[in-house]
Amino acid sequence: MIPLFLKKLIAVIMSPLTLVLILLAIGVLFLWIARLRLAGRWMTTVALVLLLLLGYGIPSDYVAENLETRYPAVLEMDRYKDFRWIVVLGGGHRAQNNFPLSSRMSDDSLYRLVEGIRLHRQIPGSRLVIAGGELFNSVSSARVGADLVLALGVEPQAIAIEERPRDTEEEALRIRKTVGDTPFLLVTSAIHMSRAMFYFERMGMHPIPAPTQHRVQAQVGAHPSKFFPSVEKISVANAVVYEMLGTWWASLNAPSAWPQ
Repeated sequence: MIPLFLKKLIAVIMSPLTLVLILLAIGVLFLWIARLRLAGRWMTTVALVLLLLLGYGIPSDYVAENLETRYPAVLEMDRYKDFRWIVVLGGGHRAQNNFPLSSRMSDDSLYRLVEGIRLHRQIPGSRLVIAGGELFNSVSSARVGADLVLALGVEPQAIAIEERPRDTEEEALRIRKTVGDTPFLLVTSAIHMSRAMFYFERMGMHPIPAPTQHRVQAQVGAHPSKFFPSVEKISVANAVVYEMLGTWWASLNAPSAWPQ
């Protein structure tokens, strides 16, 4: 079994932006070595082309949209009025105590927590399960998320915290002990939902997907941003590759690692 830290490190190294920058750096280095100059020209040219493709969302926007539209958002609440659990998966945080709570959460976590609160307020008697460990920080993501949820008016008795899980697989294992085989709403980023559903359903649970943070949206009209590369599209490309690696890893380990 690969240690969790090493898995995270591999994912960072394998991100499109990191790989393109490594290629570019090697190409520039080769430009200063006479016998490798031709190779350096090719490498820097390829790196620049790849960077432009990433900046325009080619083909990452297409893949991301496919992932994000597999499950519809939860908008009509009537069929979920009797649900007891709303599970919010962790998305990272910062441990700086001198920041306001809203700034301590990553963008992923903020979207997920806000959606969890929205669903909780529309389902009387429901409880929020907030998950997320402390892999790279002294305090868990779940703890910081719970503090934010409390500050936004959710009652303490309506919150359950899962601080041990450090990734989606561990979240599914731990939350299985809390919700059992009871149907529940599963809140996570839309691009991450397919992998999360794979884990939770493989554990024998009955999650109802409640995706949020949809990052790929069709732009209406000729907005100037359509004609230029963007950092956001590069971020989406990184997220797509991260999910592809995570899904590959999950399918590779599922038969022997998870309970039925």
